[in-house]
Amino acid sequence: MKINHNAKVISIVFSILAVIALIVMLSLFIYMEWIKNNMVAVESTVVDIDSNDNIVVAYDYEGTLYTDHLNMYKSWIEVGDTITIYVDPIDPNTNYQIDFFFFIIFPGIFVVVFGGIGLTGLILSRQNKRKKIDYQTHGKKLIAVITDVHMNHLMTMRVNRNISYRSHIMCEHTDDFTDAKQVFKSAKFWLPADHEIKPGTTYVHVYVDRNDSNKYFVDVESINTHI
Repeated sequence: MKINHNAKVISIVFSILAVIALIVMLSLFIYMEWIKNNMVAVESTVVDIDSNDNIVVAYDYEGTLYTDHLNMYKSWIEVGDTITIYVDPIDPNTNYQIDFFFFIIFPGIFVVVFGGIGLTGLILSRQNKRKKIDYQTHGKKLIAVITDVHMNHLMTMRVNRNISYRSHIMCEHTDDFTDAKQVFKSAKFWLPADHEIKPGTTYVHVYVDRNDSNKYFVDVESINTHI
């Protein structure tokens, strides 16, 4: 059966977005350091906030008074407040503002969120793949019948018109000689809503550790394949 692998694609996309956000953050950090190292820090005073919330400041540089509109807005700033700006020593009419939140924290949030989602998904996918290969190589292969399908309808992934739910299956293997039954539970995976699993008649491969039967891997991708 084809399992929905869009989750891995989504993880890759989020990882790429995290890298882009990191590049933006580093670029802004370099820009911020350039301002600090090449411009002159000056205390300016807010002299006006117009109807469009544009902040007008006045500042003194080498005995000359300048006024300018700042490219920033913060609701708590009032007339009379002081703001540190960085003046171009060659052209004092030009100044820069450093907003640590905008330069570092804001893109950093995207780095953490996107990176957390993307890298976690990729790591789990890689671990699951390695686990599958290890059990297939060293484990004992069993054929188990699926007894139940648990679909979490609160966790949905929709790609175009295809809907999948976060799910897991329960399956059971009966020993041919002793009739002993062993129940297995799969790891969670994205199961298409239109799956054709029929409990009691659909089978799946299970690989069991030869030294510990409590350790196993349910290969959900083997569902509906040639058993």
